[in-house]
Amino acid sequence: MDRPYSARTLMSTGKVHEIAEARTETQAAAVVFVNDLTTRQRTVLSEALGCPALSRSDLPRSPAFPSARWPLATGLRCQSYQLRC
Repeated sequence: MDRPYSARTLMSTGKVHEIAEARTETQAAAVVFVNDLTTRQRTVLSEALGCPALSRSDLPRSPAFPSARWPLATGLRCQSYQLRC
């Protein structure tokens, strides 16, 4: 059975294009994924998206919330888009 996604990107080619379009429209400086990315996935996605591709584990944790499940950062302007998979 064929996988509907690429192991190189964790998603289908169409989804990568959709994210790239959303990134361009919003002028986002980076794209953050919930899933951890391998070095290869990070490289491939960064090239495809035209900006750094990060996983949430790449973001610094706030000292005020060291055990928070989602890394918190202060001073960042964030905009979130949920794309259907």
